[in-house]
Amino acid sequence: MLHYLKQGLKTLLIWLAVALFIIEEVIWVKGQQIVARVFAALHITWFLQRIPKASKWESLAWMSLPFLVVLPFKLAAVALFSKGYVVFGVLAYVGAKITSTALVGRIYSLAQAKLRLFILFDWAHVTVSNLNTKAKAWLHVQPSYVKYKTFKLALRDYFKSNEHSTLNRAKRLFRSLRLKKS
Repeated sequence: MLHYLKQGLKTLLIWLAVALFIIEEVIWVKGQQIVARVFAALHITWFLQRIPKASKWESLAWMSLPFLVVLPFKLAAVALFSKGYVVFGVLAYVGAKITSTALVGRIYSLAQAKLRLFILFDWAHVTVSNLNTKAKAWLHVQPSYVKYKTFKLALRDYFKSNEHSTLNRAKRLFRSLRLKKS
């Protein structure tokens, strides 16, 4: 009985680790690109250009910005929870976390060189990077992660190869709507 409980708990934790790494991959990489595009669209790229030029103490201060930006959304989520709007509260909280992660990723990528001048920060960066590498290496051999990667590749190949898929129809429609230069 105890063996089955341990095996079930292990499987659950592996699926949780798979989900967390997938979310981390998507938000950290794609989120940085989205933040850069949003800042460019809002014409506030000056904000991102100042970060690499900042001193190490200013870089540390810049890292607190994402938490201050999403604080009102987290408070709104708590207010929604207290009023009984659980679904909207969860959506507000998840949106705040995704936004915060994307901003932290973008600011960190710009300020990393200055932040690593702090000895403790550099030690933490190296330690977390090593743990992350080991965890990903372990995770990549787990059957759950292998199944996810196989499914992801098969899905990508299907949508790229299927000429009649909805995605390809939409692409053809947008291509046909583009104005030709004369």
